[in-house]
Amino acid sequence: MRGFLLRLRELVRGKAILFFAAGCAGIAYLVICGTFFLGFLPVDSLARLYSKEVQVSFDCSVIDSRGRLVSKPAHGVYQCLYTKDKKLFWTKSVADVSSTGEDLIGLSGADGRKIWGRHLVAHHMTNFCKANSAVALLSSEDRVVEGDLVRGDVIYIIGMDGKVLHRWSLLDHYAELKNVLQLKKNDDGLNRFYFKALGSKAKMEVSHANSIYEVPENSLSATHEAFRPGNFIVNFGKRFCIFSSDFSKVLWVAPGDYSAHDVQVL
Repeated sequence: MRGFLLRLRELVRGKAILFFAAGCAGIAYLVICGTFFLGFLPVDSLARLYSKEVQVSFDCSVIDSRGRLVSKPAHGVYQCLYTKDKKLFWTKSVADVSSTGEDLIGLSGADGRKIWGRHLVAHHMTNFCKANSAVALLSSEDRVVEGDLVRGDVIYIIGMDGKVLHRWSLLDHYAELKNVLQLKKNDDGLNRFYFKALGSKAKMEVSHANSIYEVPENSLSATHEAFRPGNFIVNFGKRFCIFSSDFSKVLWVAPGDYSAHDVQVL
């Protein structure tokens, strides 16, 4: 009898080990399935697991191809450009910052740490230019024009090291471009909220730029001065034009009134 009980105990112990091993394998299987199909792992684990996957950015948040959140922007960040080495150029709205001197544009490394920042207003669109070594952005300034305090657009070209490579203000050229670009003082009440977001104290504006792009290689690159690569096409709302690469002159103005927002050369 005693021998029988010993054999029975060994048998039970062996089956227990077998069941334990099977249970561990089952749990591992469920974790793997959950990872790939149901998304059970936390966001930071997913970021590491899918670091080589295609990722999609929307409003500066990043998701992977399965729709899982990888990262979210800091408060107030509303526009982002990503470099090939995963650095991030970002802009903030004046309305979303808590202190007067807070950085409104900047560059952060792949680890999220800020490399540099500037208190410079940026609005609407920001794009890479000069072979991705710089950023073209739209900014704003207030100035008295013909007796009224107005808001006008400013264009900046900023290197990836944070240095300003070029600054062009429409208000410096208002008189010469007034008729060419059909500029006029606009006191549309809806724009008051827009002015506040830019930190502007004006109650009217003379321009409302929406987009800026560097002109790429195209079918007219060799024959038309305006369409040479390196120039810039800027949309001012009702009219859009192409500037020379140094913004010293307007090379081309689109005929007609398009009331456009996003204008680029294809």
